[in-house]
Formats: sequence, structure tokens, C-alpha cells
Amino acid sequence: PLAHSLMPGLKKSREALYVAVLLHDIAKGRPEDHSEAGARIARRICPHMGLSAADTETVAWLVENHLVMSMTAQTRDLNDRKTIEDFAGYAADDLTGWKERKDGETKVYPGVLASHGVSRADAEQMVLAARLKAGWITEDELAAQEAP
Repeated sequence: PLAHSLMPGLKKSREALYVAVLLHDIAKGRPEDHSEAGARIARRICPHMGLSAADTETVAWLVENHLVMSMTAQTRDLNDRKTIEDFAGYAADDLTGWKERKDGETKVYPGVLASHGVSRADAEQMVLAARLKAGWITEDELAAQEAP
């Protein structure tokens, strides 16, 4: 299966992935959104577990978004290009950050890679490269998307 073929390429991120699996429901049962509360807890305890700042942010992102990933995997057709494009677009926002305006105030949400200076264009390239590696798009489709 696809997951088995992807795991060898995740050697550098495997520890963060395992910690995210361990912590994904750490705040379940609290009155607030357990995904958001869990991400805050992950940001606090991951450095004590020896994770780098980048891995800590990756774990926090995975914990905070585990319900989105679960819902997508369980309720959407993963072979449908629209599902992949929707999730990939969501992922690019979460990599670089986004802004929301509500009641006259702008709130900035930093992305997982914000501290690394990754641009939106670079994040979109990462998402496209991942889609290519996973076989969701072909080299020709990638080249067509990169053409002006």
C-alpha cells in the first residue's frame, strides 16, 4: 500500500509522527476543542521530550488537524482529485499561515513553517511535489500547473 511505500522516506520525521500519534487525543474530555488544546500541550511538552522546534511545530500541527485528516479520510473519496486538491490547498495554508478578518479585526495564524521563512509559492511547490510522489498527479500535469 501507499503508506508502506512512503514510510522509508519519512525517516527524519518518523519520531514526530509517532509523538503526534501518541498525543493526538491528549486533551480529549476538556470543555474546549480538544484538537486546539492538544496542540498547545504538544507545544509545551515536545521540547521536554527532546524534539526540535520544527518537529514540535509539526507535532502540534498534526494534533491540531487530526480531526480534519480523519474526516477527510473517512467521509471523502480519496481517489477524487477534488478531495486531494481541497486538502492540499488547506495544507498550503497551514504550512505558511493565513489571515482571517472578523468584526473589523485581523487575526494572523502562523503556519507550521512560518518560522522557517517558507513562502506560499514554496509551500505550494512542496504540496505539488508530495502529490507527484504519491502518484496523485503526473509529471505532465505538474509541468502544466507550473507553466505561466
